[in-house]
Amino acid sequence: MKRFLCLFFALLLILCSCGSNETQNSENSVKGNFTGKTYGALQYCIGFRKDDGALAKLFDDALAEMISDGTAGKICENWLDTDLIEYSEGKQMPESEDDSLYDVCEAGEIKVGVDTLSYPMTFRDAQKQVCGLDADILRELSNRTNINAVFVNCPRESAAGMLESGDIDCFIGALALGGKTQDKMLVTRPYLTTRLTLIISDKVDGIDGLDGLTDMKIGVRENSYALEYVNKCGTAFSEIATYDSDYHAYFRLREHRVHAVLVEEPFAIWAQKGNLEN
Repeated sequence: MKRFLCLFFALLLILCSCGSNETQNSENSVKGNFTGKTYGALQYCIGFRKDDGALAKLFDDALAEMISDGTAGKICENWLDTDLIEYSEGKQMPESEDDSLYDVCEAGEIKVGVDTLSYPMTFRDAQKQVCGLDADILRELSNRTNINAVFVNCPRESAAGMLESGDIDCFIGALALGGKTQDKMLVTRPYLTTRLTLIISDKVDGIDGLDGLTDMKIGVRENSYALEYVNKCGTAFSEIATYDSDYHAYFRLREHRVHAVLVEEPFAIWAQKGNLEN
C-alpha cells in the first residue's frame, strides 16, 4: 500500500508539472498584435551637464560627422533592419571654455550613463556586457574623440540627478529631446527620429487603434512621452498602468495584465523580430 501511494503522488506531481509548463508556454507564446499604428514623434539625443559645454561640443561634432558619413545609419540598420537616423543638420553647439573636456581627459575616461532595460538601445547581453544601438553609437563616438568610455548603470529617470552628482558625465539610451530633458541637461543634436507604436493583446479582437480602447487598460513607461500622449489622446481608458520600461510593459501585455501598450518604435521593431523570447 505504501509503495502504491508513493507511485500515485509521483504521477500526480508529473501531471501538475506538465499543466504548469503548458500554462507558462501558452503565456510566453503570446506576442501581441503589432498594429503598425504610430503616434506622435520624438527624437533621441545625448545629455550632458548644463555647464559641460566643451565636452558636449566635442561629442556633438563627432556625432554630426558620424551621421554625415553614414556610420550612424549602418549601426541603426544593423540593429533594426531600418534606418531611423535623423539626417537634417542640427543646430551647431557654440565653443565653450569650461574645464569639462580637460577633466575627462585628465581622468582618462568618460562615465556614460545607460539604462540597461532600454531595449534595443542599451541593455546587457548574456555575458552581462552593455550592448545595443545607442551603446554602439557611443562606442564609435569614443573612438572618434579618443576618450575611453565606461558604462554606468543609470535608469533614464535618474540621469539628470546622476549628472549633477558627478556619477556620470553623459547619458545615452533613448533619451528624448524635449522640454523636460533640455531643462535639466545640455543636449546634442538629435540623431534618431522615431514614433510611438501601439501593440494590442491577442485577446482583444477588432481593435487596431487607441480610439478603440475605451474602458480598457493600457500600459506605458512611466515618466515618458507615451504617458503624456495617452493622457492627452482623449480615449477613456479604464486604467493607464505605468512601468519602469517598455520591456516590462510589453511582458505585462503578454501575461494579459493589460489590453494594449504604447511603446517607442525601436522597441516595437525589436520585439516583433522575436528578440525578447524567453
